[in-house]
Amino acid sequence: MINLLPQKEKDELFLKKAKNLAIVLGSIVIITLVCLIFVLLSVKFYVLTEVNGQSFILQDTQKNYESPDVVTVKNSIQKYNNSLPTVLSFYQSDKYLSNILAAISEIEKPNGLYFTNIFLDSQAIGGNVKVNISGTSDTRESLIAFQKNLEKQNAINNISFSPESWINPVKANFNLNFDYGN
Repeated sequence: MINLLPQKEKDELFLKKAKNLAIVLGSIVIITLVCLIFVLLSVKFYVLTEVNGQSFILQDTQKNYESPDVVTVKNSIQKYNNSLPTVLSFYQSDKYLSNILAAISEIEKPNGLYFTNIFLDSQAIGGNVKVNISGTSDTRESLIAFQKNLEKQNAINNISFSPESWINPVKANFNLNFDYGN
């Protein structure tokens, strides 16, 4: 086909074609932007509703965690967490209480002699464990026999009974200190 139109009309047709192309492309861009705005608005509203719902749940949870029971549990957990380093250092010092308690329980005790308290202190100097035992004895002779049995043990040193232990001849309360060394 031969284009016999004058140059002026060719330019007008070209401008009209460019104008139509610009209108089509512009409307595509505008429609795309409008759709994008709608999508972003729907995402915004979804996020806002989720945030409001989660903030309600958060406030409810905070109220639950501020209840007296939870505060009491939290304080006890913190107390135990604070004592864990002490337990860890004791464990790392390789002093096993079960061995010490087994050695103490293997010492021959006369009839009528009973322990009421046993206190072990592993922080003693020299690697020994300081042991404090309190209890009752039916007679002073039972207490003397127990002292002799303690003196026979090689791992037990520095045996010391409190002076009050020897006052009563019957139903005596005693307090005993000694060092236990491996």
